[in-house]
Amino acid sequence: MLRIIIWREFLANILTLRFLLGLIICTGLVSLNTWVLVRSYTHRLGDYRRAVDANTNEVRNIQTYSQISYSHSPSAEKKPPLLSILNEGLGGRLGNSVKVSHVVVPVKTTQHGSDNPYLVVFPRTDLTLVFQIVISLLAFLFSYDAIAGERQSGTLALVLSNPIPRGKLLFGKYLGGILSLTIPLVFSLLVAMLFVFLSPYVVISVSDWGRIGIFCLVSLIYMSVFFTLGILFSTWVGRTTTALILTMFFWVLFVLIFPRASAFAVSKLLPIKSDAHVSNEGYIHLLSSKRGDPSLHRLHELWENFMRELEDFKKKRDFELSFNGSTGSWTLICHEYSGSFSGPPDQLPTFHEFLNFQEELNIQYADEVGRLRKEYLIQNPIRQAKLTQQISSFSPASVYWHATAILTGTDLDSHLRFLDDARRYRLELIRYLRDQNAFESEAWYNLEAFKKINAGDIPIFRERPEPLSAILSRMSFNIGVLILLNVVFFLLTYLLFLRSDVS
Repeated sequence: MLRIIIWREFLANILTLRFLLGLIICTGLVSLNTWVLVRSYTHRLGDYRRAVDANTNEVRNIQTYSQISYSHSPSAEKKPPLLSILNEGLGGRLGNSVKVSHVVVPVKTTQHGSDNPYLVVFPRTDLTLVFQIVISLLAFLFSYDAIAGERQSGTLALVLSNPIPRGKLLFGKYLGGILSLTIPLVFSLLVAMLFVFLSPYVVISVSDWGRIGIFCLVSLIYMSVFFTLGILFSTWVGRTTTALILTMFFWVLFVLIFPRASAFAVSKLLPIKSDAHVSNEGYIHLLSSKRGDPSLHRLHELWENFMRELEDFKKKRDFELSFNGSTGSWTLICHEYSGSFSGPPDQLPTFHEFLNFQEELNIQYADEVGRLRKEYLIQNPIRQAKLTQQISSFSPASVYWHATAILTGTDLDSHLRFLDDARRYRLELIRYLRDQNAFESEAWYNLEAFKKINAGDIPIFRERPEPLSAILSRMSFNIGVLILLNVVFFLLTYLLFLRSDVS
């Protein structure tokens, strides 16, 4: 009997004009956007490869150890995730490149590539956004009259005159509706994957196919939330027109208004504070404008301590620096050594000791500055983004977006993971320089001395792929919310259907 109910509901849905229009619209939008997104991914992949090649050449052209940390600093490049075609997330907005050296802790990224920055006013639509809007709307259009329509036509009373449990009838309608909605979702996704597969620049791994399958499953669960909510309204009200108005109201609320309203509300209630107190630009502006007290700036105290320790070193050793060929004096932090020591030969060991002391002090200074800047980011923009994500979780559309962003590696935490990799790479560079005794070596500043050593083993940045188990763990809350909403809406529908009058 259940099979007959499912088949009847399935045929009743797919033999309608709304099904045909939904299939055409969904497939058309997905095809068009996939074509655009594949081209965009190809360009971004080319930019990434050019950036990696440029970084490799930069490292090869190093002539002194000091250049590793100053003029020829290596960079950490973030490879564009292939599955950003499914959900671009925040990846395209947060940057994908960062310079790495022992004198700077990576806390923010920059954007490489040739994309026109003015095109952000025309944001690209990814597959998640298409499914987020179109599939949820189709789910409501297929479910708003599932009970109310048959009640009005008298078909429901006729069906229930047979010995059919109401729970079985409701479950059959649910399964039949979900099966019919699965066709436009899966078909459009297959068409999208065909575009991806035919691209000569895109290679889909076994792991990627697994994630695509999970994406399809999560999309089905998301679609089911709106379908069960539509059946709930159809059971609750007596007329199809009232059910349609209710479903459209909640569709606009959940899909269009609430996700954007939550971000706007958080930005007003928890505005981001200025980073002037922890930025070089803010400090320079403070000094140049001669307004305010520089001692109030967080970096000022660190800088004063740095300079004080260098002065103490000189006084204790009665040491004066004479260094020809440098582009700056010893009092500067960001400079490049490219000369030779011109003082008395007996002071050369002291000079090397001074270099080692200064660069180790640079590391400590950079660690403190990095800690302050990371603390600012956590307490301001990251905190705001996390709070927005938590509040927007009341919308199934936002929960679905965050789940797929995690799956495709384009969410905020994936970006922060890349920055963690960049900081880990910085520690690797520091360890390399210390192992080579670079800070207290003549090869730190002298070109001829550097030529005599083998510097071909300078570490290169490697991004760590996130294991699928970790991704599923991070997705578990969002998937759990979607499943819980399905269960709650279906149980409420069942309770209402048991008590409803079918005549």
